Amino acid sequence: MLFVHSHTFQYDDEGVVYSDGKLPYEVWRRYLNHFDELVVVGRGRKIKDNKILKEANVSSGHRVKHIFLPSLTDIKRRIRNKAIVVNRMEEIISEVDAVIARMPSEYSEIAIRIAARNKKMYGVELVGDVFNSLWNHGHIFGKLLAPISMLKNKKIVKQAPFVLYVTQKQLQEIYPNTTGRQVGCSNVEIPSVDEAVLLQRLERINATTAGKKIRIGLIGSYASKYKGIDTAIRALDIIRQSGHNAELRVLGNGDPARYIKLAKELYLEDKVFFDGSLPGGGPVLRWLDEIDLYIQPSKTEGLPRSLVEAMSRGCPSVASSVGGIPELLPPEHLHPAGDYRQLAGKLLHLLKDQTSMAEAARRNFAHASQYSSPYLNKIRDEFWHEFAAAVRTGRDRVETISKMDEFEVL
Repeated sequence: MLFVHSHTFQYDDEGVVYSDGKLPYEVWRRYLNHFDELVVVGRGRKIKDNKILKEANVSSGHRVKHIFLPSLTDIKRRIRNKAIVVNRMEEIISEVDAVIARMPSEYSEIAIRIAARNKKMYGVELVGDVFNSLWNHGHIFGKLLAPISMLKNKKIVKQAPFVLYVTQKQLQEIYPNTTGRQVGCSNVEIPSVDEAVLLQRLERINATTAGKKIRIGLIGSYASKYKGIDTAIRALDIIRQSGHNAELRVLGNGDPARYIKLAKELYLEDKVFFDGSLPGGGPVLRWLDEIDLYIQPSKTEGLPRSLVEAMSRGCPSVASSVGGIPELLPPEHLHPAGDYRQLAGKLLHLLKDQTSMAEAARRNFAHASQYSSPYLNKIRDEFWHEFAAAVRTGRDRVETISKMDEFEVL
């Protein structure tokens, strides 16, 4: 099977491939349960700083091959690389039995067109709204592409024989239901969580007293302009002016220079901390356990894993009302994207009322159980079982990918 997405992986001199937590090897087991071998197509970047080896998760492994294609992220690269990507994708798809395309992604759009033309079975994982992703990209090129890409993606989803939405309602309302098999199942999953986690959270809330340092946490790449880090810093300024001893801690990768500059302009340089990135799983959960309030002020999202993880640790949370976030939090804990005043106001309301914080902690902890691995794995496994059965029924035998190398950079 071929899995396609524009995710940027990193690799070392030995060909070991790493992901920032979104696509570690563990994710590939979802598909390897139903297919003998897996080809993963995305973007690749050579590791320049060995620090990444401690911060990222290994993505390569048994029965998995990674292929990295040239980027199409701006006009110059599209002109230079589009034909190369299309030609290589044609070659790859000729050697596999089926395609799973995670969207939005231009690689995925190309792969679906080729698969359909060659009568190869394909499925779509819809993880976000392409319009909001491109509109908030931060470049005029993205805004020009946004409406065109949205129309293309709507057509793709409608015609797809298999579609997995990561939301229960939000993306389904934007993108028309397919005439084929569909299911709503988050691509976020968390381990089952012991009640002791909630009890520890409630003890932390009860220990919150006037003057105590309040840690506000946010997880998001510093390189991204749509995670709302600037909104968070401006909200922190209001909270500090209201008399609270609060600080903002941001977990992510990339260069935070633009946000450090904003913090200095607001005299918050000693109150905003960029904690770098951590491997997914335990290290991130332990980081969340040291946070008092979690925020996700994104300008666009699908269904954010980091917010679900924060909820699973009982974190009282406030987030923007974009993407699938309203499926996670009640209206009183949502704010319009970019509205730092409302974000600050909702955080101040929680800080003034321990009872409200405790209620939010209990609710979030309970709701996050819907994203536990056993619950989601059953839904997802049934869906991919049907997909694989359809592939076996309709495929022509092709040469297996076992003859291919385990690693390729184009």
